[in-house]
Amino acid sequence: MLMLVSPVEYYFFNQKAYGDGLSQENLPPATVGNRQASLYLKVNPPVLTTGAAQNAYMQFRLFDANNNQTIQHVNYQITVTRGTSSSTREKPLLLDFFHAHNGLLTLKIEPRTGSLTIFGEQDPFLQAWVADPGGNIL
Repeated sequence: MLMLVSPVEYYFFNQKAYGDGLSQENLPPATVGNRQASLYLKVNPPVLTTGAAQNAYMQFRLFDANNNQTIQHVNYQITVTRGTSSSTREKPLLLDFFHAHNGLLTLKIEPRTGSLTIFGEQDPFLQAWVADPGGNIL
């Protein structure tokens, strides 16, 4: 998975985050202005398969590690690939931008075969999928 935040923070957060078998993680903070920006990531269940019968989701929260305040109006660039391979030949399952007004983003996932469908509204200026007021995108 590759997660990036808005272009201002692009330089600081241009790093890959690989799942390590745990279902949640706080990435180490990076200095952005006077903030120590850190990204919280949670995946439930820890392994997503087409046979998963429970509600699956990926949750993101960008926050200031100095005071634990969620950073508002965040643009996330999210890439999801299949398996553990870092092969550049394989096309990602998902490569898109998402915007969360309140900084919290929850992507609800229905594992299945076939093409990916995103249910939500896309901002014409940002070209990003916009989360509802609760931070959800189906």
